Amino acid sequence: MENTLVTILTFKKLYVGSFVKEKFEFEGIECFLTDEDIKITNRNIPRGLKLKVRANETEKAIRVILQIHKEYDLDKRSEE
Repeated sequence: MENTLVTILTFKKLYVGSFVKEKFEFEGIECFLTDEDIKITNRNIPRGLKLKVRANETEKAIRVILQIHKEYDLDKRSEE
């Protein structure tokens, strides 16, 4: 189970996924951005990206996600 990857988030914008990936890596969470199983536009561009973590790091990843959400007030930003 240690090597099993779990999709923890899906992003529509690469820069957001890269930002969260960087935060995870800063916290010591090994993670991967993939576009597998994502629908492709007619220009062969993925419509989103998945951020995957190892199954044994999901709890830590969720704590980091909640901290990012709190620090950057994502509820307010989604209204803009």
